[in-house]
Amino acid sequence: FEGKNDLKVEGLKISGNAEHVYHNRVLHHGTLLFSSSLNVLGNTLRRDPSCYTSKAVVSNPSPVTNLNTVLPQFKDIFEFRSAMMDYFMNNIPETISYELTETETREVLGIADTRYRTWEWNWAYGPEYRFDNNFEFKGKPVSCRLYVSEGTIRDCILEGSSDLAKVAGKLIDRKHMVEDLMEVFKEENIKDAKNIVYNFF
Repeated sequence: FEGKNDLKVEGLKISGNAEHVYHNRVLHHGTLLFSSSLNVLGNTLRRDPSCYTSKAVVSNPSPVTNLNTVLPQFKDIFEFRSAMMDYFMNNIPETISYELTETETREVLGIADTRYRTWEWNWAYGPEYRFDNNFEFKGKPVSCRLYVSEGTIRDCILEGSSDLAKVAGKLIDRKHMVEDLMEVFKEENIKDAKNIVYNFF
């Protein structure tokens, strides 16, 4: 354990966790990096989070590593998982193994599909935020400001381009998602929409 709540091996982070408290319930999510593609991981992280203004808890970025590089005795994640289970079963009193019934498994998958895999759960349920960015469009500087609540753009201000200014009103009430903005840009015949859209995230 290092710092406030980091799990590290040789100074490199191997776990990320998030928690949400709702009334008298707690949902805690944790990960362990075993054999992840660190290049893909790095490319999915936002380089400059300063575009976003929000009350959300700020992430704690740190250099990371995979457990398989420091635990070469495990040929794959399944062997590692079995070793973890054996440890818990043998070292934590009153630990028991529980197998889900077919009925329980169906219920779990049903809840996953109707709640935890939905856009509302993963994107809309969160604090409102403001997004600010400056970029070039057709050689001219453009400033963009979005106000987002429940994952949906509530207001949009685009200045510096008459073409994009006309799009601003069309973005209101759209989900702040790449596909949704792309749809608007294509409808309005904004050229190079595939590259322009990422200036709004």
